[in-house]
Amino acid sequence: MSKQYKLLFFGSDLISQRVLTKLHNNRQVISQMQAVVPPSKKPRTPLHDLHTYIKKSEIPVFQEFGKGTKQMWSDLEGKLLADQHDIGIVASFGHMIPDSIIDKFNEGMLVVHPSLLPKYRGSCPIQHTILNREKVAGVSVIEISKNVFDAGAILYQASVPIAENTRFSELSETLADLGADGVLQILSDYQGHRDKRIIQDQSKVTSAKMIQPEFGLIEFSNLSALDVQARFNALFGSNTRPRAIAKEGLDPKYLDQPLYFDQLTRVTFDNPLETDILIAELQTAPSIPPGSLHWNFKKDKSRVFIKCSAPCSGKYDWVYFSSVTLSGVGSVKAQDFMGKFMENKSYHAVKNPVFKFRFQ
Repeated sequence: MSKQYKLLFFGSDLISQRVLTKLHNNRQVISQMQAVVPPSKKPRTPLHDLHTYIKKSEIPVFQEFGKGTKQMWSDLEGKLLADQHDIGIVASFGHMIPDSIIDKFNEGMLVVHPSLLPKYRGSCPIQHTILNREKVAGVSVIEISKNVFDAGAILYQASVPIAENTRFSELSETLADLGADGVLQILSDYQGHRDKRIIQDQSKVTSAKMIQPEFGLIEFSNLSALDVQARFNALFGSNTRPRAIAKEGLDPKYLDQPLYFDQLTRVTFDNPLETDILIAELQTAPSIPPGSLHWNFKKDKSRVFIKCSAPCSGKYDWVYFSSVTLSGVGSVKAQDFMGKFMENKSYHAVKNPVFKFRFQ
């Protein structure tokens, strides 16, 4: 029978919840589990969902942890002295854990990191994997490293192929599940995995630096359709929402306000309807500036097409959306957006429109 361990789990988001859920549902190698999490302040966030799961599953919260302060670390250290744990499991916690905390665990600490280390060290590995249009993603379970993130010896890795249309949220869930499987596999033969650990090759380290909020602003004049789709897929479901700014053609009260996309998909022309709408109708149109919209309410009123820059797949380079979210309004279907929020309400009746609506 495998040894059972007393675990202390550190996490803060969707990945954390997926890992914690799988560990909690597979207790063969776990005798007891508690959690260290930031306080939940906002509803309908990944952190709030994590708290909801912890409460529903009756997992004891060992300590709520806000922004890292010396006092909070000191409090946690005192609690660990009074209530010792075998192993710490870290999954998307977001804080550098001090040596004094690491040393309190009898069997050390493990980190679940959603990349094939040493590739994509840092806070946003999944986003960078999608942005760079990688064909394969992966997860690593490593020994925690002191004073530097994601540099510990590798005890487990698993990879998965990813498609062009893979989004952040679904890849996060897949890699979190694989990471939890890795933790359970390691704990079933902890010493055996430590004996076979792999030291990371420093010459192969690449960075997955923090994604800044302004990166969510999609400027169609500077991006190809492939790049637009990759950026949307990398950000949708993360803390940075993909958006654009309407510069003209929209009802004045919505101009210069962010419009948040619920979808941006590259047109591949595999669909005859796309070919009919875009090639047949637009091949004789004058030069179409990037950011321009095209909508054919008779042939396909459910989609709005946006012209991108730097053609990468032929003469025309387009993405489309089926809904968009406006501040103060909520999610709006494409046909309602074009029919109700355009400055020119007769836009759809104009033959070969001159693209008066334009995103930045």
